[in-house]
Formats: sequence, structure tokens, C-alpha cells
Amino acid sequence: MDTPINTPTTFDFKVIPDQQTPKLAELPKHLEHVIKDWALQNAEMLDAFLSFARFLPNTVGLASNQCSLNGTRITDRFFAFHNQEANCWEIMINPRIDKYLGHWTEKEEGCKTWYGKLMAVNRAAAVMVTYYDIHGDLCEKEIFKGFTAQIIQHETDHLNGVHQNMVQGPVKLNVKPKPQRNDACPCGSEKKFKNCCWNYTI
Repeated sequence: MDTPINTPTTFDFKVIPDQQTPKLAELPKHLEHVIKDWALQNAEMLDAFLSFARFLPNTVGLASNQCSLNGTRITDRFFAFHNQEANCWEIMINPRIDKYLGHWTEKEEGCKTWYGKLMAVNRAAAVMVTYYDIHGDLCEKEIFKGFTAQIIQHETDHLNGVHQNMVQGPVKLNVKPKPQRNDACPCGSEKKFKNCCWNYTI
């Protein structure tokens, strides 16, 4: 992670409009031990970012690199999101999607970076994620599904610098039938869908 963001104590966050978010590399495993200290040193900033995201209108998630802090784009790898199942806002630091689970569905999504525009994008029904929470504690291989999984995929795309093909107005979705119980599981496990990711169906 970068130098601690512990000065000044006023955190002026702004969403940077109409710019592709740059890729923020995952911190390699042999350096992950610094995340706990970084999270503690930047606790006020993380709390302020969480509040900023939470009170933005029509927002369910916000990646760090979508925003500037006191005039400079943030380059530390984290995002805030609304966990729909737990009904609370959380922070993921240095997140990594370990596995995509269930079937894929094309979704219509908006974005705070591209105000008023939409995109069609394929999303998995569930994801397995390893990350550090707002306190810098490791959370390994946690599974999120439904709309929460969709949010996590969207925000992780921002952190990974994935190009977002946004358009003005409604998008046309390519709706595919869901796999049947005895079909091969779309996660690639070579098991039948009913014996693998059936429970993640949305």
C-alpha cells in the first residue's frame, strides 16, 4: 500500500467523472502483512470513505480509484459496498475474486464514474472472495451471491482497470437460458450443475 493517508484530517472525496479507472495491482502475498498496519494508520480515512460512498445518491458500491482525495486520485486498492444480505456497508481491502460460481447472466449496470450512461455486462451468480476488512483482518474465500456478488464484480472491475463500454440510454441484453440441473456446471468443475453451483442460482 502507499504512504499512510493520515494528514490532513479533513477528507475531501470527489468522484472523478468520465475517466476510465486505472488498474491497481493486487498486493502480493509476501507483502500482505503490511495491510493490517495500513488499515489501522488509515482508519479515519477508511471510515470517511465508507460514509462518503454510503450517502452518495443511488449508490451501492464505490471503488477507491473512482475518486480523488483532496485533489489526487486514490491509488490504494479498496472499495466500499452495500452488503445486501447483511444490510450494511463494508470495505474490502486488496480484494481478489478466487472463483466465479453459478451461471452467468448479462446485466444492465450504471456507474458513478459515467453519470447517466449504462452498460451490458456478464456477471456470475456468486463469487468467492479473499480480502481484508476495514480493520485489516483477513477474510478468506468468503462467498457472496445475488446482487451483492454483482456489486463486488463491478467494483473489482474498477480496481482491475477493466474497460467499461458505457452507452447513453437503454442497453439490449442478450438473455440466455439458465443451465438445467443435469447440465455441466458453468463454473468449469466438470460436475453436474445440481451437484455444484445450483444453490447460487439467481
